Amino acid sequence: MDLTDILEGRCENVLVRQEAGADRLIFVFSHVGYPAGKFAMTNVFSDSTLRANFVFVNCKGNAWYQLGINDEFDSIDKCTQLFRRLIDHFTPRQSLAVGMSMGGYAATVFGLLLQLDYVTAFTPEVILDLPHCRSVTLNNVRRFDFKYISLQHLLAANSHTIVNAIYGAYDLIDLSLLWPLSHILERAEGKLRVTFCNDGHQVPLSLDVRNLVKSTFSVGCLEPRDIRAAIVLRTAHPAVELYALARARHFKNVGDFNAVHDVLTGEPSFSKVSWINFFLAENFDKAGEFDRAAAQFDLAATQDPGSFYVWFRSAQFAERTRRFDMLSYTCERALAIKPGDVHASKLFAKALAA
Repeated sequence: MDLTDILEGRCENVLVRQEAGADRLIFVFSHVGYPAGKFAMTNVFSDSTLRANFVFVNCKGNAWYQLGINDEFDSIDKCTQLFRRLIDHFTPRQSLAVGMSMGGYAATVFGLLLQLDYVTAFTPEVILDLPHCRSVTLNNVRRFDFKYISLQHLLAANSHTIVNAIYGAYDLIDLSLLWPLSHILERAEGKLRVTFCNDGHQVPLSLDVRNLVKSTFSVGCLEPRDIRAAIVLRTAHPAVELYALARARHFKNVGDFNAVHDVLTGEPSFSKVSWINFFLAENFDKAGEFDRAAAQFDLAATQDPGSFYVWFRSAQFAERTRRFDMLSYTCERALAIKPGDVHASKLFAKALAA
């Protein structure tokens, strides 16, 4: 398959969208669940305000791009060569890669290999094949390219690409996988910026992704103030918190709820961190201690009242445990943040009908 085939849409794993006069090139990597011919974020980047040509990419088998994108471009290295040909074709003034989860990993690895100007990666795994991580549990193939299981060496070697990694603070798996990067979080320097928004593992509901990408072209390294609704680690020693979250995730996966509680209450400062209280609420819920779970959800929401995610998850808990006063209140708070949300509106209707 030659470059003309790619540009004219004859590759079901690559979609090129060209804009007359564009001087930017944006690679958009899909997360899991997209079949051949379908691509993530096509609706997000549906207009011409960014003055960019777009390359939308997916891969078969939810294989985390470890086997490339198809039978011809069947490795990360071969895909890198293909994408470099596209860069040479478009000769952009600025270049960026973006993606979420599996796509966030792909945006990071290819952005670094291609030495693009910027990477905007939502909830990326920068080390694959760790126990209970999504690159294992949401991977139909589970074969890995040993050169790119960890991206730490690429991050260290690349002095050009600015990587903005944005994580949802309310996802235990994502936060627990960040422990090996805690030294970077503490220094907050160099080409990697790690920030947190008040969502879970998803393209953040609280962010306008298109405007965030536009801001990246303007300012480069995104600081928390550049990301609307962003929150940052509030403990004095992020490494202590991230190590505790890694242990808590392990105990959660083996069903040891008492150990999860002990770990998440092991430091006095943890009681002031909204996402740790959120994880404690989930732990009480799993253990069947619903009264304690309800109180903990309320504490987490009080500490982070602007988070739609926390109010909505609290509402889901209230609906499942038939706490209709709590359901009504949490839905009202969620809908105040995101008016008209379909899922929150349905839960609110259940509360009103109870």
